[in-house]
Amino acid sequence: PVSKGSWQPYAAAAASESAKTPQTYEQAISSPQAEWWKQAMDKEMSSLAEHGAWTLERTPSGVVSVGTGWIFAVNQQGGEPRYKARLVAQGYTQRAHIDYEEAFAPVHKHTTLRLLLAMVAEKDMELHSLDIKTAFLNRDLKEDVWVQQPPGYSEGGRQFSCKLHEALYGLKQAPRAWHTKLNEKLQNMGFSAS
Repeated sequence: PVSKGSWQPYAAAAASESAKTPQTYEQAISSPQAEWWKQAMDKEMSSLAEHGAWTLERTPSGVVSVGTGWIFAVNQQGGEPRYKARLVAQGYTQRAHIDYEEAFAPVHKHTTLRLLLAMVAEKDMELHSLDIKTAFLNRDLKEDVWVQQPPGYSEGGRQFSCKLHEALYGLKQAPRAWHTKLNEKLQNMGFSAS
C-alpha cells in the first residue's frame, strides 16, 4: 500500500525535471544542455526539410507572417535522456478567413473504439497501434500560410518568411488537414466513414 506522503519524492523529481526543460529558444541555447537542445532542433529542421514543409521566400507586401516557436521536452525512458524539440506555429495569431477558412476536425467516437476493441477480444486478434511522428507534415495546405523563420535558423533577414506547403503543429487548420488526408487514404483502401 502507498503510505501518506510517499508521492512527494516523485513530485520533487518531476518538478526538478520540468525546471530543466526550457520554455524558450533563448533558455535552451543558454542552458547547460544547449548542445543536446541544438541537436534536437537540428533533427526537427532536417525532418521539416525532408518533408518539403516550406520554401523560404521574400515576404509579400501586406502579408503578416504567423509566428513560430520551439516546444522542448526530455524523455527519460530507459535511463538515457532524449532531448526533443518541435517547431510549432503560433496559431493563436492566425486570422479567420485570411490565414484559414475552417478549423473543425472530426474526432473518433468512443463507441467506435470500444467496438473495435471488443471485436479484437472476441476474435482473439492482435491489435497494433502506431504513432505517426510527423502526422501534420503529411498534408498539403489549401490556404497560403506564411510563418516567420524558426528562432535560431534565420536566413536572409526579416524580409524573408517561410511559405508553408504542409501543415505545422499549432496551425488552426492542421488537425482538419490531417483528418482530410487520413480519411482520403482510408477510403482509397476500401474503408468507409460511419
